[in-house]
Amino acid sequence: MAEPTEIVQIVELSAYEQAMQDFTDVQISNITETTIETIIYNNTDFQIMFGQPFTIERYSNGSWERVPIIETYPIRVFTAEGMIANPNGTFTMVDDISYHEMSAGLHRINREIVTLTGNHRHILSAEFEWQ
Repeated sequence: MAEPTEIVQIVELSAYEQAMQDFTDVQISNITETTIETIIYNNTDFQIMFGQPFTIERYSNGSWERVPIIETYPIRVFTAEGMIANPNGTFTMVDDISYHEMSAGLHRINREIVTLTGNHRHILSAEFEWQ
């Protein structure tokens, strides 16, 4: 199975909090055939919020492309739960990837986070190899 990596990237940053870039990240802690476990690190002085929805992308021909959901998979529903990572805290997420059409190569999991101060949105991404 794929080996977790610690390549972490934050994209779509606003100028509001440079701290989001410097002190917030996500790392993959475990990958199985059906799940990805990530740990969101909030090393700032404010709370961040996020939910269940995530996307998987595959790097192909020089750009990131969203990995499609298997057409025959039953309807996938995300609940509208809000999770909060407290200042200088962590939060572990286990995401079901069994309904994505995974293929070998470089991938990344993306999750939107929101600062509760000013309601600014950012995307946290962690890259991994799928075999």
